[in-house]
Amino acid sequence: MKILRTFLLLFLVINASGLKANNVAGQLEAETEKREAILQPFLQTFQKSSGLARQGELEQAVRSLQSAYQELPEALRSHPKVRSAVSQLAEWQATLADQEARNQRWPQARATALAALQLNPGNESAQATLRDSEAILRRGASPGEPVNPALSPQFFDRVCYRDWE
Repeated sequence: MKILRTFLLLFLVINASGLKANNVAGQLEAETEKREAILQPFLQTFQKSSGLARQGELEQAVRSLQSAYQELPEALRSHPKVRSAVSQLAEWQATLADQEARNQRWPQARATALAALQLNPGNESAQATLRDSEAILRRGASPGEPVNPALSPQFFDRVCYRDWE
């Protein structure tokens, strides 16, 4: 009789653990589907932004993808597809920073390079643009100031883009 009770108890325990495993697997599948559904708008925005970048609308592509990234829940930012999109966003920002530097818009170049480096600290192009822009913007700065406040975008616009008649 004891043996029968032991087998019966063992059977009930094994059966209950199997039900729990099925329940956990179902919950995991439901959570995965939920995460993928939340991720879809971001991935669609990335595809649209990639098209804009190919068409030469890099600033619009960056604004669009950056906005979608900021709306993305923190828990999904480590997803491999998101990391790939963010790496591309950092490259686009570094390209924009380089364009701003070539046009001698140093404050904008610095800000855009910093934004690229926040997403990808190892981006060499953004690091170089940041070094160049800070070298220009530190001219005449007081010790402890990151940049000379007099060297604003308006200053560079007047100096570099003024029509000399």
